[in-house]
Amino acid sequence: MSASPSHPLAPVCPQAPHPQRDLIPKELRARPQWFCWRYKQRNKDQFSKVPINPCTGGDGKPNAPTTCGTFVQAWTRYNNHADINGIGFLFTPDDDFAGVDLDDCRDPETGTLEPWAAAVVHNLNSYTEVSPSGTGVKIFLRATKGMVHFAPGNMVTVRAMRIGNSRLTQLWKPLRPCLNCHQVSEPCPTKQGKREREGQVEIYDRSHYFTVTGHHLPGTPRNVEKRQEALNLLYAETFSRDAENTPQPPMRNPAPITNLEDHSLLKRASTAQNGPLFTALFKGDTSAYGGDRSRADMALCGLLAF
Repeated sequence: MSASPSHPLAPVCPQAPHPQRDLIPKELRARPQWFCWRYKQRNKDQFSKVPINPCTGGDGKPNAPTTCGTFVQAWTRYNNHADINGIGFLFTPDDDFAGVDLDDCRDPETGTLEPWAAAVVHNLNSYTEVSPSGTGVKIFLRATKGMVHFAPGNMVTVRAMRIGNSRLTQLWKPLRPCLNCHQVSEPCPTKQGKREREGQVEIYDRSHYFTVTGHHLPGTPRNVEKRQEALNLLYAETFSRDAENTPQPPMRNPAPITNLEDHSLLKRASTAQNGPLFTALFKGDTSAYGGDRSRADMALCGLLAF
């Protein structure tokens, strides 16, 4: 008996979790910026999430808000059409929402986040949920992407110790003039925010939609919070690496840190429960973050600010 010809197995379409409607923040549900979405095979083993107009069933277009609908319309189509895999929220220039997508950072079995991702979630401190795959998280916040100066290489410096009046605002204040506006006053008037993706981090505030599961990440706020300063810091740390080799204007000499508040802060941080991690990061030891200086700097700022 001859052997039957072998056929490669067809890729299995992922199974999206059922959205938890009541856990989706009300401020998002109130906006008429909702898509449905379905899985579409992109290549032999990958699927993309295609936006669907919830009113017509046609294509949804992230650069055309008129192809969106209300939350109720999206929810109704999702429940009444078997070919719809989920719902999603569109960021537009007309709202004050932004989203941060952290990919491949969560163990779907244990729910544990990678240390760098846990630091980002902690620092942004806004509504966060698990992505459809279970391997990533999405953070929703009120902020505008790119309100930060573009002065690479000096976003986290000794001046980060100057927490003073507002904790995170001072953490990203540059010591060099911005390459775009040539100033150091904030916010940057050019609103340089063209970059969206670097490695496992994506940041959007318009013309992009996020799938929404309502699978709230425990320990994060239930509401979408105002986090402009925190997003400035993340944006600077994520995208300033592109111009590390760009010639820089002379650096200003940072003001010496001699006030008691800063010394008290350092003492308190070094004797806290996570004191050994702080001490190592403060001395420049980035081994806990695989030698990634940007992630280590982000974690150090988080320990100082909180």
